[in-house]
Order: sequence, then structure tokens, then C-alpha cells
Amino acid sequence: MIFRLPNELLMGIAAAGQEERIAETFSPRSRWQTPSATFKSEWTMSQLSRRFRAAIVGAPNLWTLAEAELEHQGSVEVLKLYLERSQACKVSITLRESQTSDLEYDHLLDRISLIAAHFNRIQVLRIALTEWKQSLSTPFRKAAAPHLEHLEIINIYNEVGDTVEMFSSGAPKLKFLKVDHFRLDSFATPWTVSLTHLELLRYPVELPNLPAIISQCPQLVHLHLDTHFCSSSAQVRIPTLEFLHVMIPEEDADYLVAVLNLFNTPALTELKIEGSHGDQIAVLFNSTLHTSFPALTSLFFLYKSVCACDGGNLGFSYHPITQSPPLFSTLTSLTLVNQCFVRNLIRDILGPDAPQRPSLNNVTLYLKENPEMVVQNVCIDLEEAGKARRERGDVLPRVQLFHTVSAFHNWNDRVGLDFEMISIW
Repeated sequence: MIFRLPNELLMGIAAAGQEERIAETFSPRSRWQTPSATFKSEWTMSQLSRRFRAAIVGAPNLWTLAEAELEHQGSVEVLKLYLERSQACKVSITLRESQTSDLEYDHLLDRISLIAAHFNRIQVLRIALTEWKQSLSTPFRKAAAPHLEHLEIINIYNEVGDTVEMFSSGAPKLKFLKVDHFRLDSFATPWTVSLTHLELLRYPVELPNLPAIISQCPQLVHLHLDTHFCSSSAQVRIPTLEFLHVMIPEEDADYLVAVLNLFNTPALTELKIEGSHGDQIAVLFNSTLHTSFPALTSLFFLYKSVCACDGGNLGFSYHPITQSPPLFSTLTSLTLVNQCFVRNLIRDILGPDAPQRPSLNNVTLYLKENPEMVVQNVCIDLEEAGKARRERGDVLPRVQLFHTVSAFHNWNDRVGLDFEMISIW
């Protein structure tokens, strides 16, 4: 029956089949660096019959999602077909090389250069390589990309890559830039003025200051920064920034405060701190920062594995949170993931003697792979805090506890808070 459908409907079916890939292409959380077996509706339908092939191949807007595994010649040939069939349409191009690639560098350069003739119609460009030498920048360096909106450059290996210089003749529509383990020549990037989303991951140190590109983005809304921070760096003002994600590579108790003092971001509403420790959080909440965050509503502290700094024999100490009025007075949501000294933090933030935070509506705790005793003690702390605060008539936040202990019973009813335990076992 499908073979009798009119061409317009066939093209509509193919376009509908691309919706997931289009959403993935523009998602900041895409895992495009590794190949996927995503169904390609336009390719499959063009193989079903001669009429289907003529209809689908004759619709250039269906061939705009081009990608290639650079070490495979067959995949590169398919890329050429997509670039040819998309004609003058704007295209999204994904080029990747696997960690096990043995492709000779000269061949890699030739295959990357295939897209140079199409710079004037590229809307999204994502490249993940095992090696980027200066010669690879040649086709990009002086080029212009008038329609480019989204650019990601990933260095797969752990070695720090060379300095990348791209599109020095202009990319006036560029909004999203992600650079992973490369150094960016920010002085040859006239397009930074249009950026709203910037991610500098595993970024080489540019001491004594923060990477220069940050101060060259007057419209920046989202910043994810993974680099070494020097406490003596000059403060950077980003008046438009709403989301900030920073990595904390050091365990010194005062380091977190020193990092946040580098940012003057009056419009910031979400702050995510990765690599933090519980004692650093306490120092932060007891501090007076050089700049306030008057609009901050969401605060997220993340440590990726189980942290044992509160074990007692490692030399780390916790100082109770006593500052009143509390820092971040507009905070509505607080998330603690795998934080050491979590029991101390619960008492200091939710306990009966904690500074009042009337705007705090949600507290989320993640205890990943913690032993049953730790989870049970946290529940006891929450129960005691909830009972005392409820007896005093305080307005209490909703608390969610995510854990990996296989069996817990009746805690939801005992805590005395708007409390929910969720097993991620």
C-alpha cells in the first residue's frame, strides 16, 4: 500500500522520521562523539524502490543531516552523497574519529577538507578527532561561515591539543560553542560577540586570568568552564549570564569561595559546582562574597563518586554554617550529590538552629553507592530536623532522597517533612 502513496506524503514520512535526529543535533547534551544506530528515514526510504529513490533524492531538504566515521571510506562516501543531494540547503555536519582509529594523518586531512566547499551553508558543525595539528586548521582558519550557529570541537585523547583558529573571516550567527581539550585563539575569533552558550572543557590553563574569550562574549547566557582557576585572577563581569557550571579541581576549603569571587553575574539564576566537598560548601555559606548573586534560585553541588573526606583520618574538618542572614537569600532549590559531611549540611540547612530560608522549596539529596548505615543516618537526621521544625511551625521545603540501598521501609511517613525516598538501585 505504501508504494502507492503520493510523493508529497512520502517526503512527509521521511521528514517525520528525522525529528529525533534533528532534536539530537541541536541538544547541548548530545552524545554524538560515539556512533549510533539511529534510523535514517531518508536513506532507508530511498532504497525501497526506484520511485521512492527519485522522490526522496529529489528533495534536498531531506539530506541536510550529514555525518561520517572518518576512518571508514564507505562512511566518507555517504557524506559526499549527503553534501551533493542537499544542494544549496543549510546542513548539519558531524565528523568523528574513534579512539582506535589508525587513519594516517594525511588521509584525515583530506577527508576533513571535503566540507570546506560547503562552509557557506553549514548551520551545525561537530568534529571529534584523536589529533589536531596546525595543518588541520588550514581549511578553517581564514574561512567564513555565515550561517553557522552551533560549533563543537572535541579532542578525544587526553593530551592537550594545539591552538584552534577557525572562521577568522566571520561567523556572525554563531550562538553555541563547545571546545574540549583544545586551546582557542580568542584573538582571531571575531564572532564571539554573538555567543550565548560557551563550554570550555578540559581547557588549558591561561594563567593568571580566566580564558580571554569569556570577557569577549557580551551576550553570554550559559557558561560551562572546566579549567584551573587562579584566585588572583581579575574578576570577570557577565551581566547577561543566567547559568554557570564550574569544575572545582582542588580540595582546599577556601578554593570554592575564591572561584566564585571571580564572577560578577547579577542575572545568574542557576549555579552548578562540580567536584565540590561538604566542607567547601560550609565555608561558602559562611562567607561574604565580593559580589552577590541577587537572582540565584538554583544551587547544585556535585561530586561524581563517593567521597570519604569526612572519614576522620584525612585531615579535613567541617565548620558549622552560622551566617545569618544566609547567603543566597533567593534560593528555591538546593541539590547535593555525593557530598561528604552531608549529615552536617543537613543539620545546618534544615535543622532547627539553621538560618531561616523562607524561599527554599526543594532540597534534593543523592547518596550514590553509600552503605546502608549512611543512608539510614541521613534519614534519622532528616526525621529529627523535620520534627523540630514542624513543632516550631516553620515552613519546610520538600525533600527528595535518592539512594542505592535496596530496601527501606516507612521512612516517608516518619520524617515529618514533605519527604520522598527514591531508590536508584
